[in-house]
Amino acid sequence: MPNILMVDDDVTVLEIYRQRFLREGFAVETAADGLAATEALRASRPDLVVLDLLMPKLSGIEVLKFIRSESDFKSLPVAIFTNSFMSELADAATSQGIQRALVKSQCTPEILVQAVREILNSRVASEPTSMSAPAANSTEPAAAPVSAAESSARIRQQFLESGPATLRALRQLHLEFTESPDPGQQAIRLDTFCRKLHYVTTLAGLAGCHRIAMLSGALVALLFGLLERPTHIDASTLNTIARTLDFLELLFGHEREAVPERPLEGQVLVVDDDPLSNRLAVAALQRTHLNVRAADNPLIGLELLKQYRFDLILLDIEMPHMTGFDLCRKLRTLPGYAQTPVVYVTAHNDFASRATSVISGGQDLIAKPVFPIELAVKAVTHLIMSRLPRTAAGQ
Repeated sequence: MPNILMVDDDVTVLEIYRQRFLREGFAVETAADGLAATEALRASRPDLVVLDLLMPKLSGIEVLKFIRSESDFKSLPVAIFTNSFMSELADAATSQGIQRALVKSQCTPEILVQAVREILNSRVASEPTSMSAPAANSTEPAAAPVSAAESSARIRQQFLESGPATLRALRQLHLEFTESPDPGQQAIRLDTFCRKLHYVTTLAGLAGCHRIAMLSGALVALLFGLLERPTHIDASTLNTIARTLDFLELLFGHEREAVPERPLEGQVLVVDDDPLSNRLAVAALQRTHLNVRAADNPLIGLELLKQYRFDLILLDIEMPHMTGFDLCRKLRTLPGYAQTPVVYVTAHNDFASRATSVISGGQDLIAKPVFPIELAVKAVTHLIMSRLPRTAAGQ
């Protein structure tokens, strides 16, 4: 019986995965923080570790370094739970040696079990050694058989039923953050807000509420970015956070009437003649798991629009050969682009530019300079809104 150590500070998430592993015939040990994980490693000597990166006391990276520094654990297989906004931490984990990286908001119990089986089967094939004994506290009787569909339906129902309470908690944390009396206190409250939203993102993915998971994950990325760069806490980012919470509330209401869907994918085109702006926008959008192409010339952008199908378009206004307004007018005549959301990202923030943006067929105008991950949150919002029924999106 393979012995799995699961490390995650979200107790509810731990229990969901633990129950699924038990039903699949695994022995399971859990740890709710990095320090407890190091103690459990010595006590249970697992066959594989599933490790969250963002944890209290010791981060996932620190736990992974501990594992690789101990001679008994150097070859211990590790699968990490990562997030789209934690690219630097994920890279650091990869450099320490891992077998699999799984995006939390997209990782169902079925996906995790399959990944663990593949890792263990690969290990047995290359190193035919016996599995370690089960942990002492993991010999409880297996739960009554529950199908994957029933388990997913139950998680979804519980997640949506708790939606009003979840939203109240998020709004309270948001209020405490915005009304913090000093920078030090604000950073503590922002970290609490970020962790709570991170937990909601994970549960939304488990519940099959992929629109909620995508939007809340993008918002977590913004909060995480503000923790690293508090100088970007300004009227613009605070307004974006507030509006995104409003949209999250709308999505909770929509999901109660919707059926579970596959994770949302999006193809995005960025057209800007400034190479640096292009690179920053592409990097930020990729952190929210969007597929992105960029063009530094509107003529090239128009050709890409003719060759490929994009779900969202970001345009600069002042560009050589053709303005963003003109490009928007042209793309509206192309097959399939009548309703595609177009967002202008430009230094022009005057009333005339905003009016022209609407007349030319754009949905929004975002003023430069913009915090790149804030731009990604706005982009995800427009992408999700374009996929909702018009009544749900308030259109």
